[in-house]
Amino acid sequence: EIGASSGTGFYQIAEKENLNSLHIGIQKNSNTLKLFDYAHQNNMKYILADELFFENLPKVYEKINDFSDSVDVLYLTICMDVFNVAIAPGVSAQSYNGIFADASFMHFYRHILNNKKLLALDIAEVNPSLDLQERTSRLAASLINEWFMQD
Repeated sequence: EIGASSGTGFYQIAEKENLNSLHIGIQKNSNTLKLFDYAHQNNMKYILADELFFENLPKVYEKINDFSDSVDVLYLTICMDVFNVAIAPGVSAQSYNGIFADASFMHFYRHILNNKKLLALDIAEVNPSLDLQERTSRLAASLINEWFMQD
């Protein structure tokens, strides 16, 4: 029997009802073709990590806006294992090729934070026992603080 994983919650929701979701920062080589097929079959939307660069931000904004236009409210979960292990080592599934909290990330992150439909935000995938110098916790705290600092 296969045990629970970081994706179990999304899978359980998708099995019980329509999961209207947009996943940002998905790594092709960290997921199986079966998972991508499942996402397509269940109309899950995603933006790949390699699409998250400054020159591509207009396309990223378009995908975020299209998703936002299709829902009544937004609930943002930031899974810390999307980030590169250098800045987020305190996760159960470290990502050598994860994204960085650089200018491109902060642009689209603030774009989401400024959306009037965003009602809630949470942080997932932090494991303090693995967190070197509290890097992951500090990054998570700064991302939450960024939301509090929005106009």
